[in-house]
Amino acid sequence: MAARSGRHLIVSDVVPPRASDSEALSSWFLVLSVLIPSVAAGSASALAFRRARRAWAVTVPVAAAAVSGLVAAAIGDGIAGLGNYAAIAGIVALFSLAVVAPTAVLARIRPPLVALAVLVFIVAGIPASGGPANLAGFTPGFLRVLGHVLPLGIAAGSIRDVVYFGGHAIGAYLWTLAAWALAGVAGLILVTALRRPALALTGPVMPPVLAEPPGRAPAPGIPDPRAAQPVTLVVGFDDSEPARRALVWGADLLRTRPGALHVVYADHVLIDSDLSGFGRAEMDEDRDEKAARVAEAAKEIAAAAGTPYTFERRQESPEAAILDAAGGYAAAGPASTPVIVTGRSHHVPHRVIGSVPVRLLHESPYPVLTIP
Repeated sequence: MAARSGRHLIVSDVVPPRASDSEALSSWFLVLSVLIPSVAAGSASALAFRRARRAWAVTVPVAAAAVSGLVAAAIGDGIAGLGNYAAIAGIVALFSLAVVAPTAVLARIRPPLVALAVLVFIVAGIPASGGPANLAGFTPGFLRVLGHVLPLGIAAGSIRDVVYFGGHAIGAYLWTLAAWALAGVAGLILVTALRRPALALTGPVMPPVLAEPPGRAPAPGIPDPRAAQPVTLVVGFDDSEPARRALVWGADLLRTRPGALHVVYADHVLIDSDLSGFGRAEMDEDRDEKAARVAEAAKEIAAAAGTPYTFERRQESPEAAILDAAGGYAAAGPASTPVIVTGRSHHVPHRVIGSVPVRLLHESPYPVLTIP
């Protein structure tokens, strides 16, 4: 227009870009470098800590976001000379948490839902942000609406405002990022609270059945069970036929003498997911259902014998789970020295003693009794 009108055109930058950020593109690329790792961190934390303590569900995403902010701000200052380290670290950390936490919620609900996070934060978020040149105002109408809501454009604009305009009017941007982050954290707390807890130290505690009523002397020739030494039985149980025989034997023994019956179910820690991780939730549900069936079977056997017991599910190899459980009783003192009870291996029917009893016999510092 200046050439056609014959006028001299003078262009001046009200706020010129910094020498190390000559095109003023660093703010957008700084946030973009955190976007995909944040989606990955949300998905990975949900899968890796699915069975960990519930506090980890919130701690890990928050820690990942904090690290992202510290590292990204250091890179932005060291390479692009953006300065404002504390402000940029805080904005990037808040942006990362706004992506990590909602992604983790979706992954915990059902791993394939991570694809929804990819669509929202990456596929829609990148064009809605206006790209590195901050052209959000020139995008189609629906993208302009999303640009004021999705975290990528908001975080990039906030950093640009901090670097070049002293952080002018970024309050609304920060509140939007905070809303995403808080919604994600609240969702994680809710999802983990509603998650079915793993079975551990459960089972009815019933009064022990004495051979004779209290206060009545035993019949002549019958030893008084109340005078017998207490025994602690640690029974490995997986609801197989040999394991059922071992538990029946242990429960019957404790009908006539004092002691404790502790049932251990070993739930192997296996790499039992496909490469995408989408099948992990269904596999975990199957394992939970199996553990519930094993616990119910142990309850029925103990109830039939009228014997009090405790049930524990451990995610270890069978021999490690049994030895660890027995070690807990042994630590209480000599009077609580446990006796390990197992059935023969049901995987190799032609052998009387399978691999787990053999390893227990070799490794256990406690007595081991195998029921054929």
